[in-house]
Amino acid sequence: MLFTIYGRALKVLLKKPFRLWGISLLSIILSFVLSGLSGFAIPFLGLAVSLLLSTSMTMIYLKGYRGEEVNSVQLFDCFKDWATIKRVVFGLGWMYLKIFLWSLIPVVGWIFAIIRSYEY
Repeated sequence: MLFTIYGRALKVLLKKPFRLWGISLLSIILSFVLSGLSGFAIPFLGLAVSLLLSTSMTMIYLKGYRGEEVNSVQLFDCFKDWATIKRVVFGLGWMYLKIFLWSLIPVVGWIFAIIRSYEY
């Protein structure tokens, strides 16, 4: 089953390599620049922008895997309404907080944090 998933994903990537790689590169650059610029002024805003862009990129990868059309405008789908922004930022923020708390356990905390990051 794992090989079929990787094979299907590779087939989608080979069909539209420049579009998917370009959107991915645009996401990385925007996340770096926007979170860096807003991180100096308001640190929470930089984290929120980074979380929203990573969630949008995950949705683009999923749409590409399903064979749907992807374009660069979809990179900003998570920014459309306040309910989506709030749900994504608070949900992922809660997940990262729980992973951080698992990592605080003495001696083996980093092992539990890695396990929980894959679990969540």
